[in-house]
Amino acid sequence: MVKRRDTKEPINNFMRISRLVMFLLTVGGLFAAQSSRPDEVPIWSQAMVPDLGHKQSGMGNQAGVAFLSGRQIIVYAVVHDLRQLSSRENPDISSPFRLHLWLLDAGSGKLSFERDWGTRAHDSAVQVTADGVLIKRGGIVKLYSPDFTQVRDLPLALDVDGLFFTSVSASGKTIAVSRVIEREHHVFFSHFDMLDSRTLKIRSSWDIRPPLYSHFSISDDKISALYRNVIVAEFGNSNWNTILDTSKSRCLARGQDIGPTLVTDESLVVRDCNDLLLWTTRQGFQALGSIDGQTLSKKAVAQDGRFVAVSVDTVGVKQHLLTEYSSLLSARHIAVYDLALRKLVLTVNIDPLPRNDYGFALSPDGDKLAILNDRKVSVYAVPAEKASTARPD
Repeated sequence: MVKRRDTKEPINNFMRISRLVMFLLTVGGLFAAQSSRPDEVPIWSQAMVPDLGHKQSGMGNQAGVAFLSGRQIIVYAVVHDLRQLSSRENPDISSPFRLHLWLLDAGSGKLSFERDWGTRAHDSAVQVTADGVLIKRGGIVKLYSPDFTQVRDLPLALDVDGLFFTSVSASGKTIAVSRVIEREHHVFFSHFDMLDSRTLKIRSSWDIRPPLYSHFSISDDKISALYRNVIVAEFGNSNWNTILDTSKSRCLARGQDIGPTLVTDESLVVRDCNDLLLWTTRQGFQALGSIDGQTLSKKAVAQDGRFVAVSVDTVGVKQHLLTEYSSLLSARHIAVYDLALRKLVLTVNIDPLPRNDYGFALSPDGDKLAILNDRKVSVYAVPAEKASTARPD
């Protein structure tokens, strides 16, 4: 006698397997939800229109982002206008390169203002001070009011074709202008002028040899650099104090790329081998986090001195047939540290990797992080916990 096969059995098996699959998907979704970090989702993100510029042969576009205040964000870029011819005398006269500035609402990304100036293919910058916006385009440097209705010239005779750098302290109260000067017998040195951002009066002027070029950081009263050792000096003083002796930290010199960064007059952030360190005059060195095998390419400091952001790059080595090795950027993320709590509070992966324009900035109180990735601008909320002090001491 042949036993009849139960036709319901395959259906029951199918239902059991379906329930198992649904259970696994549900559990997996729960784990994914628990592992994702809500603080990595931007408050808003949008593409800039028009495009921030096209990469020209032999040059890289200069673009970036900065907080004008907690409520406004500046996005800027050097764009190429092929309808214009270049002027050798004045970038305002028929310049094919324009420094374009967009002003956005920090909460929504809505465009509220835009303007452009003639500039050169290289050497343009937009830097926010405590009292306005410093616009550098070729050999021209001017300080604009926050609403861009007033403009003042820096009280310095700057050579249009000369090599000079501008930087602003984390507090925004001090502007540094450094020029590389050559004396007889090919002797080079840096001449520094430190200006008050409110009055534009020169507070201090002195020379430093050998020249520091752009590899330095300033606070409101001090300057720091990496020259064999991590050194700090007061404005106008040629006697450097050694903060970190590189002879006791052999990997610092070859692993350091952005140099020591002064946060306040009494604190700085520096990389030592595979660790990011906070140094303060009261407590010395304290570890902020590990950066094992990675490099630092950019940094940003909040105006109130509590938060610092660094761009952490994973760089590999690519071998070419019959040619030398070349480095290849394989991954990049931005790490934001709370210096009052001495810990990492936000990590944002940069994906896709920028092909041309890249920059980031912290809001004055450090509660927001703005990122420019090619044509896209994104703003993230930075978590903040209560601390016994709002500034590292």
